[in-house]
Amino acid sequence: MSLVPGSRVGGYEILSRVGSGGMGEVFRGRDLRLKRDAALKVLPGPALADPDRRRRFEHEAQVLAALNHPNVAQLFGVEDDGDVPVIAMEFVDGPTLAERLGAGALPIPDALAIASQLCEGLEAAHERGIVHRDLKPANIKVRPDGLVKILDFGLARGLTSDVAEVSDSTTMLVNRTAEGIVMGTGPYMSPEQARGLPVDKRTDIWAFGCVFYEMLTGTPAFAGSTTTDVLLAVVHQAPDWSRLPPTLPGRIVELIKRCLAKSVKDRQRDIADARFEIERAQTPGDESRPMASIAPSPSIWRPLAMSFVAGAVIAGASFALLTRRTPATEPRPIVRTTIALPPDTTLALSRGAALALSPDGRRIVFAGRSKSGVRLYVRALDRFESEPLNGTDDAESPFFSPDGKWVGYFAKGQLQKVLLDRGSPLRVADAPNARGHAWNTADSIYLTPANNQSIWRVPSAGGASEPVTKLRDGELSHRWPTILPGGSTLLFTIWNDTGWEPSRIVAERIGTGERLEVVRAGGGYGRYIRDAASERGFLVYARAEGLLAAPFDESRLALTGQAVPVVDGLVTNLSGGAHFDVSPSGTLAYVSGTLGESVRELKWVAFDGTAEPAAAFAMGRSFMLSPDGTRVVRNNTAGPTRDVWVDDLVRKTSTRLTSQDGNFTAIWSNDGRWVFLSRGIPSSNLYRRAADGSDREERLTTSANSQAPSGVSPDGAWLAFTEIDPTSGADIWVLPVTPSAAAGGSQPVIATARPFLRSKSSEGSATFSPDARWLAYQSNESGRFEVYVRSFPDGERKVQISTVGGVNPIWAPSGRELYFRSLDGKMLVAPVSTAGEFRLEPIRELFNAASYENVYSVTPDGKRFLMMALIKAESSATQIQLVLNFLDELRQRVR
Repeated sequence: MSLVPGSRVGGYEILSRVGSGGMGEVFRGRDLRLKRDAALKVLPGPALADPDRRRRFEHEAQVLAALNHPNVAQLFGVEDDGDVPVIAMEFVDGPTLAERLGAGALPIPDALAIASQLCEGLEAAHERGIVHRDLKPANIKVRPDGLVKILDFGLARGLTSDVAEVSDSTTMLVNRTAEGIVMGTGPYMSPEQARGLPVDKRTDIWAFGCVFYEMLTGTPAFAGSTTTDVLLAVVHQAPDWSRLPPTLPGRIVELIKRCLAKSVKDRQRDIADARFEIERAQTPGDESRPMASIAPSPSIWRPLAMSFVAGAVIAGASFALLTRRTPATEPRPIVRTTIALPPDTTLALSRGAALALSPDGRRIVFAGRSKSGVRLYVRALDRFESEPLNGTDDAESPFFSPDGKWVGYFAKGQLQKVLLDRGSPLRVADAPNARGHAWNTADSIYLTPANNQSIWRVPSAGGASEPVTKLRDGELSHRWPTILPGGSTLLFTIWNDTGWEPSRIVAERIGTGERLEVVRAGGGYGRYIRDAASERGFLVYARAEGLLAAPFDESRLALTGQAVPVVDGLVTNLSGGAHFDVSPSGTLAYVSGTLGESVRELKWVAFDGTAEPAAAFAMGRSFMLSPDGTRVVRNNTAGPTRDVWVDDLVRKTSTRLTSQDGNFTAIWSNDGRWVFLSRGIPSSNLYRRAADGSDREERLTTSANSQAPSGVSPDGAWLAFTEIDPTSGADIWVLPVTPSAAAGGSQPVIATARPFLRSKSSEGSATFSPDARWLAYQSNESGRFEVYVRSFPDGERKVQISTVGGVNPIWAPSGRELYFRSLDGKMLVAPVSTAGEFRLEPIRELFNAASYENVYSVTPDGKRFLMMALIKAESSATQIQLVLNFLDELRQRVR
């Protein structure tokens, strides 16, 4: 297929053909709606009939959707030209790096600047678990303003992808597991690629080294007259190091050599560390000697080898010996080990951290999920067994009191605490949707009680809560607080639910409103640790899947040096939470893995629990199947904005309904013509939009409180929604959908909503029965969430459905069954009759759904569910990584 200049595809006009290759044809187009140029990529004609090629093409769009970084060409969307997919992405002006290198080597400052930006772009990809696999000068563009853009992720894959590879005429491609068959571009291919072995991010680091070498020398690092000669050089020969400029800083020479180490074990481990070396080399006054002044010293390996042996021996010593107090001049061994969870238990990865260390670093508490549900466990680090904390059912985000005697946590919409010596849990305050905690020495607890609130303070013994910080314009929430020494300053994250890149860490002096920005963008979940011996402070914080550390001056509330990576592969989430903790004594605990929340898998699940794939999208945890079962409405958490999309499961097309930030829950009208959604920062209100995107959007409510739609009555006359009230918590409201709104009138209509169920308990997930006579919902009025129904519209008659815990009720299309989830993850069904008096028959279990999220839909025929699988990290997190004497590592690495 070939597009024709002057034709249109979607909202784009084709301007000209830019070029082509094995991975696709590229055209320059004009976005007629947003008035910007775009690069439109389609498969070459012969590939359209190849399902594998089409799958790889769609895979590229999914990869780009997961990336949002200034040094990576941005995805605009996917359009269709007939039945042919077209990827629309950012059009990047300027020459490719290959074209620039046609004139010879670059000046050292230019090469360093480009290399630094390449590191930034690759770092963003690797943090998302994506390996490019075909980095080369032809896939790199340099804009006239100097901004570098990485292009062509057609060969990229996730670090855990099992996608088979396909052949290609331009780039050497093939099945990655077959030895002797290769994938990539010869001169930039790693030895493991050349051998057809599995690859990881270190393959990109090799290619980066090749590109860096070529920028500095004007010649490829590996060359030959034939492809075979090139591959032989890649596997067996070293580059000609004498070609590097003699004035090149020694640290850069050593960096390139590490990047081009033949063995992956000897290669540069992380591209973020390479960026750090380049930035040091660009710093005026850097003391790194030029290449000519450096002489090899084989004897350097002897003390290094001895230190590794010593570390291995010491790793077998007791925990008490490893953590003994020693003078600052005597570094202690840095020991990395793991803590295995009890059998058949995985970590319950909540929005915050699933684990916490005691202040002395000798105990760890974590939230574990087993067949009996979720509860807290405590493990002394000098013992082998983990012991459950009784009464902590459904607990998440644990944390210790300053004296280490209490554990605070969130459960059942409340902040609770429990003594470690087997006391009974005590309620402290309401926290319907908590996003952070901090317990100070004055026996107050700072918390973010809901995902759209600022930070509040409550006495740890319970009592009245009071706000401590104030949301400013454009701020959704203040999350993940930590208290700096002295207790007068809070460190917290400003989070708008739009991903990690825009997040910020700030410090605010309590009671004054004085706020200083600490980490400008791309960081969150900050934790502070002070080195008493050297009187230095360190800020440890998360950035997507990585953990960084930087020197921090607590008196100035500012970073005093460069942040460096300290953990590669940290499980985080799209609420800004990160699964790690660091104790004041200098112990680090974390959960190893990747974010995994960008692309989520939906499955058709039968009532016996058997499942088959349905679709996979870049999305959050909010989705709903259309009434006819052919479409899904979801919110997208990938990209620069949080938008609502409609996906056709039959035609395999996607339509973006919104194009502004801050879109959250979305549901269908009963006829499938409309979508109701919530939008707004810091408070989300209700809107309505035609499902095909053809109608103007209509605002339905105006409130200072956040609202989220949950159900529409069968006649379309009522919309049920949840409203978060600062005093009463989560309440159920109903909104009459006025005639003009139902008819799709062009003028916005703000209807008058009324509370249906408002109490001190938390209520939500309200849905109408098919005969509109009952409203099913969940409430924690009994102390835990149960499922109830109330007569509608009067609300006078109430029937409790579940008795051992339940959430997320959904009616069967026939109205004769009510489905819901138990608190321990089972799918349950309650046979009911709604004619006359409400009648309830015995509840029965359908299957164990612990491997799925709570959100789900019922198909129109009432025979199966559409469910979202847990992220891989959730189902596979069976151990905790532990770093003993982590403070000593910070002393050595952070300057």
